Amino acid sequence: GAEVKIGSRISGQLEQLFVQIGDSVKAGEVIAVIEHFDLDSRVAQRNAELSAQRARLEKIADEGPLEINKARAEYEEIEAQIGLAEKMLKRNQELSDKGVVSVTVLDESQEKLKVIKARYRSAEETLRLKEAQLENDIRLGEANVDKAKADLQEVKTQLSYATVVAPINGTVASISTQKGETVAARLNSPTFVTLVDLNKLEVTVYVDETDIGRVKVDQEATFTVDSYAKKFFKGTVREIRPKAMIKDHVVNYETILEIEKSSVDLLRPEMTANVS
Repeated sequence: GAEVKIGSRISGQLEQLFVQIGDSVKAGEVIAVIEHFDLDSRVAQRNAELSAQRARLEKIADEGPLEINKARAEYEEIEAQIGLAEKMLKRNQELSDKGVVSVTVLDESQEKLKVIKARYRSAEETLRLKEAQLENDIRLGEANVDKAKADLQEVKTQLSYATVVAPINGTVASISTQKGETVAARLNSPTFVTLVDLNKLEVTVYVDETDIGRVKVDQEATFTVDSYAKKFFKGTVREIRPKAMIKDHVVNYETILEIEKSSVDLLRPEMTANVS
């Protein structure tokens, strides 16, 4: 974790590069920006689509109840007409029994009642259909809004990749891509900046198989480096890796040494350490 290679998750021209080799950066600090005009346009388009879907949903929520109320009013009006037609039929039946009205008038009253009842059933079905349609339209509208939100979030996420930030505190060790050059993100993110966190440096010690039995986790150790031949650095054994490393027919085991923080600032990656 001491060395982190930073790249881009999108392809494009390196528009801005804010660091140079040797610069110290903090985690979250912007170190580069990739060209992203097309992503800005897509974000605007997705915002417009989301606004349109929200407007459609609001229209459905506003107009749907009005249509239901209209259908319910027609239904109640026809329901009242049925009561009136039934009274008229009963009156004509009594008058027909007395011979006051003709059979034709009685037949017309019966036919009118049948027609009104048919309209009543139709109005009832229309009201149910309007209520079910409003419920379905609202669910569909909400689903369309959710989809538009997801599409917008997806594009915003891609747009965020255009701004490259430092994942750790560290020092810029190398830069492989300069401003104006194009990075192509395919299966692997292209590396254009490498950060080194000197506070996370550790020593990899190759311990011979004849000595590994005397090395334990948390055991104290000292080491020197060629740059400071007379200075002794302190460390602690953090782990002993189980897999053997065979070099020149000699079996060694990698032992990781955690360096005492007070002296780690003097050290650099890839230095050769002589460990006791």
